[in-house]
Amino acid sequence: MRFHMKHAVDKDRFRERLKDRGLSQSALARMLEVSQGTIAKLALGESTGSKHLHRIARALETTPEYLMG
Repeated sequence: MRFHMKHAVDKDRFRERLKDRGLSQSALARMLEVSQGTIAKLALGESTGSKHLHRIARALETTPEYLMG
C-alpha cells in the first residue's frame, strides 16, 4: 500500500521565482486574485500547496512540481 504524502512548497524556489519575475508577494496575489496570506504561506514554506498552485506556478513561469522541490 502506498501513501501519498504532501510536501510543502520549497520556500527558496518559490522566493527565487518571485525575484526572477520581479514580483512582490502582494503583486502576485493581486495578479491572481488570491489572498496575500495564501502567497505568504507558500513563501514561508508553511503550506503543503494551494488549490491555486497551478495558476501560481504558471504566473511564475514554472511548474507546480518545481515549486514543490
